Amino acid sequence: MLAFDSTHAVFGQIKQPTSAQEHAAHLRHPDEFDSLHRKNDFLAEGVHTVFGIKDGEADLQGFFFQANLFTPADAKLWLQERVFEPLGFTEDQG
Repeated sequence: MLAFDSTHAVFGQIKQPTSAQEHAAHLRHPDEFDSLHRKNDFLAEGVHTVFGIKDGEADLQGFFFQANLFTPADAKLWLQERVFEPLGFTEDQG
């Protein structure tokens, strides 16, 4: 399971814990999964990948970008270059 502080990213009906000093991009609603698992620096340094698990199958749920390494514009460009279209994007509030 994921460990986060009390901050939350909210996109309409999506409310998911986020860590401080991160931008969040959600590709799928977290309620679609039985559990969520985070892999830090999985695809790139400062890009933390969240996988959702449902019926034993893993799928991408979202990404968290370290705010000290990515501006919001940089994070959005990273997503666009890799053809990811998030349901929502929340900037670091720190």
